[in-house]
Amino acid sequence: TAKIAGVRPKFRKLLNRVIAGELDGIIAWPPNRLSRNMLEAGEIIDLLDRYIIKDLKFPSHTFVNDASGKMLLGIVFVMAKQYSEQLSNDIRRGNEKSVEAGLYINKPKHGYIKDNNKRLQPDGNNWVIIKEVFQKRLEGVTLEELVTYVRNSGYHARGKDNVRRDVKVTLSPLTNILTDQIYAGVMKYGN
Repeated sequence: TAKIAGVRPKFRKLLNRVIAGELDGIIAWPPNRLSRNMLEAGEIIDLLDRYIIKDLKFPSHTFVNDASGKMLLGIVFVMAKQYSEQLSNDIRRGNEKSVEAGLYINKPKHGYIKDNNKRLQPDGNNWVIIKEVFQKRLEGVTLEELVTYVRNSGYHARGKDNVRRDVKVTLSPLTNILTDQIYAGVMKYGN
């Protein structure tokens, strides 16, 4: 993401190549793909000021490497930062309202599908299999035996849009299922 400084290794490698003199310009789609944070935006403008970056080209934005062009580029970076932060806030607020209303916002949990009202509903035989996993675990069946049981039972997972997908259940996902609070009726969102 261009929203957070220092988390894009390929971007850093690109700027390092520019600083080393291997490249003298950057091509990007719009300027907001270069940066949506002020640290990297400032670095790009500083590299333009020092003529290390000779030019920037965008098919969707006209940039001229002069005082006015750098000012407009800075404004575009600030607007991109504001848009990104506002979008993040709006999504978080929408997710919180959905969770408060008891709606499920993530991909369905194992053994469930998400209905049109964004509520979890039992997923036929998958639900029966997961229910049986919990029962067998309570009876002392080992995790390894449960993995074998799930694999031999015809279990399949569901993706975000309830699309059936084959899955090879291993110890780690099975352990996650057995410790997930949602199966005890507790829906957790965020921290």
